[in-house]
Amino acid sequence: MSDAVWANLLGTWHNLQTEDPDCTIGTNGQNPSTWWEENADIWAPNTMKDEHTMYQLPHVLIFFKGHTYRVSPTMIQIVDET
Repeated sequence: MSDAVWANLLGTWHNLQTEDPDCTIGTNGQNPSTWWEENADIWAPNTMKDEHTMYQLPHVLIFFKGHTYRVSPTMIQIVDET
């Protein structure tokens, strides 16, 4: 393993690959390593329809240990573990 995808979920950092083998990330539901290697897609609007709402903020969907989290991209870290 060279790069590990870590995410802050509800205030605790988790190594997505090692803590949940069924974890998926992104709109295509990829495993975390593949998501990172294949462009690390996030949802982000080209233009905001409404101002002052969290619904229009960029985010990543993470399915982890049976729950789906909507996470800000700033709460994801890539760690080189070589």
